[in-house]
Amino acid sequence: MIRPSFDITPATIANPEWEQAILVLEVAPNFLGCVWYNQPKQKLLGLRHYNVEDTNDRSSLDMMTELLNNDVYLNTPVSRIVMVYHFPESSLVS
Repeated sequence: MIRPSFDITPATIANPEWEQAILVLEVAPNFLGCVWYNQPKQKLLGLRHYNVEDTNDRSSLDMMTELLNNDVYLNTPVSRIVMVYHFPESSLVS
C-alpha cells in the first residue's frame, strides 16, 4: 500500500467526532489530498497528502483505487464529502 507523504492524523478515530466531520478530497493526476474537519466544533481532525505517480508496474489510477478501498481513515463514515477535481480539463475558465 502507498504511504502518505504528509500525515497528521490521530492514532485512533473517535467516531462521534468523525461522524460530524467533512472530508475534503483533492484529486489530481499525481496526488490525493485529504482533510477531515469537524465543522460544529471547528476542529481539524486530520490531514493527509499522497504523491501518486505511474510506475513501471502500476498506474496512478490503480494506486488511488487501492488507497480509496483500503485506507481506514478514508473509509470512516463522515457527514459530508467534498471532492475537488484538480485536472486541467475540468477547470472552468471565463
